[in-house]
Amino acid sequence: MRVVALGPPALLHSLNVLPASIGKSMTVIPNSVILEPGAIWDGDSMLLSADVKTVQYVRGETAYEDETIAFLGNAYNGAMKRPAWLSGVQAGQSRPLFGLAQSLSPWWGPRGSVCSWLGQFGVYFQQNRGDIELAIRQSGLLLDGLFGFKPVWTTLFFELAASMGEGGCEVFERWVKPADAGPFAGILLGSRGPARISLEGLVKAIAAQREAPTEDFTACTSFPIYAMMMRRAETAAGALAPLIEKLRARL
Repeated sequence: MRVVALGPPALLHSLNVLPASIGKSMTVIPNSVILEPGAIWDGDSMLLSADVKTVQYVRGETAYEDETIAFLGNAYNGAMKRPAWLSGVQAGQSRPLFGLAQSLSPWWGPRGSVCSWLGQFGVYFQQNRGDIELAIRQSGLLLDGLFGFKPVWTTLFFELAASMGEGGCEVFERWVKPADAGPFAGILLGSRGPARISLEGLVKAIAAQREAPTEDFTACTSFPIYAMMMRRAETAAGALAPLIEKLRARL
């Protein structure tokens, strides 16, 4: 057995491993033991992944990797069970959802126990599932629109990114890629203080461009494909901004 991560990195590690493991339970022959990622036992331990050779699990604030045979002999508990909120998450939904959770985790939730954090997140998800899933979809449309014109109109892209706050440009340079709808929604939801990323500035910046367009904006939107991307980003930002505020108020 070896320690993989300790403290806050253990939570980030868990949220990174789980999306690839959800829905991939393993049956151990000959005793038909089922190892199901996401299952909890002893109140503070969770199985993160399992295959023929190794398992990963978290206990308290420590993530471990162990040989599967050793885990069955030393740590396995027949009462292991996935929590109700996680049982409702399909494999295809898990990556954006846990991406949101991972981005949210530096700002929100109890510290120390990974299972406690996930339990609190699970309650929040159950109470707000429809709005969270809608926020992820709108985030995907927003990113699709913005990144759609970025390769050609890079200066305009970063001007609009800067309108989201001091850290807007850094978010798009370092943390968010076109497919990162879940992580981007988590950043919008959790960021605080001077580093807060806000869509209100983006909505106003695009509106201002339409009223008094710069040369770049005029050139960009003169092409139908880029005009469509801009409209997609504008519409998604307008729909997402109040949704994020509603979800933030419920944290």
